[in-house]
Amino acid sequence: MIAEIEFHRHTHGRGIEDLFFLSRDETSGHVFVRQQCAADPNEGRQGGEVSLSVGDFLRGDGERQAALLKFIGTLVSSRA
Repeated sequence: MIAEIEFHRHTHGRGIEDLFFLSRDETSGHVFVRQQCAADPNEGRQGGEVSLSVGDFLRGDGERQAALLKFIGTLVSSRA
């Protein structure tokens, strides 16, 4: 079973959005980022899913990575 929470939503316009989740496999304890990509027939883009390790995801430098770091910060500060 996978437990996850959405931490970012990227809007492409026309109601098309990519969703980003911090996910954990409850059996193995493995934590990862899952991106749910929306299909966009106008752009010839098919939908699908991509899973990345948290480390690989954070190698990028953009709003998605900033959103994950901010979300992690809320988890840490809520436990202090």
